[in-house]
Amino acid sequence: DNSNTGFAIRHERFKTLAANNSFTVAPYDLTAPLSLKTPAGLYGLPVTGDSGSWIGTAGVPQLSSYFGYLNLPRMYPAGDGLYAEVGGSPASGGAVYTGEGSWTSSSFFTQQNIAINQRVGFNLGLNTTHINAKIKNPLVVAAGQERSDEQNFWLPSIQASAYVKPLENTTIYYTYDHSYALNTGGFADVLTWAPSGNTLNPLAFHSLSELREVGIKSEPIPNKLFVSLAGYRQTRDLSPDTTGKMTYLEVKGLESAIRFQATDRLSSGANLSVINAKFSNISYPSGFFSPVGFVADNAT
Repeated sequence: DNSNTGFAIRHERFKTLAANNSFTVAPYDLTAPLSLKTPAGLYGLPVTGDSGSWIGTAGVPQLSSYFGYLNLPRMYPAGDGLYAEVGGSPASGGAVYTGEGSWTSSSFFTQQNIAINQRVGFNLGLNTTHINAKIKNPLVVAAGQERSDEQNFWLPSIQASAYVKPLENTTIYYTYDHSYALNTGGFADVLTWAPSGNTLNPLAFHSLSELREVGIKSEPIPNKLFVSLAGYRQTRDLSPDTTGKMTYLEVKGLESAIRFQATDRLSSGANLSVINAKFSNISYPSGFFSPVGFVADNAT
């Protein structure tokens, strides 16, 4: 039996100074040479002759003929000639991706395998993870922006499977997996702020993945011909967005394979997969993505 039990500890630290809205909320002109990009342009200041600068005044909604009203975020010097948004919840005027902190994961896991007469088998896996997470605003430019939060989370997981061998060289199996995991920000492997309250985003610690799979594997000609067929359905939560919602991914599929071992040095095979995938529950704040993509008009 291949049963095992264990314990693991993992510690990670991060620091991000984000200005991601500069290319989503206020797209730049893509026809202009990079040499024309200036710190003032990146800062969002209207500069004469700089087609890469933002329209209007940073922090004040401005009307664009292509994108409607744009809420241009305020940027502040972050060192090395770069600029970034202040960290925190959007409801407080902060950017969810600007932050500094760490998280420590402590996991206990066990996997137990049981076989009966080599014809029937069961597998059960359990895992529980405790996470201590911390985040703070690394870019404080005014009083009241010393934002920080610390929370603890539990993430349980279970995996179970069973198989039966109706024939000596044929196995029919079923697998089920139900797991919660930490799903960090979409742009980097970091923690993010919640939409309001200047706290950690709890959705990042509640990312559910669920898998159901049934299949058959067989050797019609032992050591020569191998065939397999499997069908599955998996659902998964993606990283939380700035509106406090989670995108939901569903994948259904069929996989088949055949391999013929002609000699010890010669084999041939073929695989066929059919996949149907879809997103649901997708929402973005107004103006977050342009409905027409980037526009090279030397103005916007």
